[in-house]
Amino acid sequence: MNQIGMLNEGNLHQSLKELYCTAGALVEQKIDGYVVDILSGNQIIEIQTSGFAQIRNKLAALLSDYQVTLVHPIARVRTLVRTDAEGKKTDRKSPKRGSLADLFAELVYMPELLQDENMTLDVVFTDEEEIRLSRKSRSRRGSRWLRQGRRLREVLEVRSFASMTDLFDEFREGLPDPFSTRQLATVLDRTV
Repeated sequence: MNQIGMLNEGNLHQSLKELYCTAGALVEQKIDGYVVDILSGNQIIEIQTSGFAQIRNKLAALLSDYQVTLVHPIARVRTLVRTDAEGKKTDRKSPKRGSLADLFAELVYMPELLQDENMTLDVVFTDEEEIRLSRKSRSRRGSRWLRQGRRLREVLEVRSFASMTDLFDEFREGLPDPFSTRQLATVLDRTV
């Protein structure tokens, strides 16, 4: 296995890459000045566990010649695993539940890319652990826990979207035409 882009790869990213890698696929391949996660023929699979702003230019460059699937995990269930300064571990379920609506904060960086016929977005709903270690002292922001990474426990569901229209169709039910921001917030279960 080629190790080009794996130095900063977290556990969640690695687990998703293993899930999407098929027999004969190449991992960490250099293409047009970029390193891609998975290459299988004319198909590129990119795993993005954080924000989309960092990957926008890479995707735009690759879409002209390749079919690209962007894989993005959203934690429906998150267990916070904390290790204190003495090495004692505790865990608890986070009250936060990820949803499809969480995508909109990231899609502002690349809405036109999801309209490209070569682009597909896979949203992987996960049950995952968030690993946190105790800091020696509180930071200026007050948190005494440092996030170390995320670990996949289970894939709960995968949803694929070939266009923004496919994604918006998920939220049209219950919305009048035209709709207000307040009505959209209600459907997305968000506050205005």
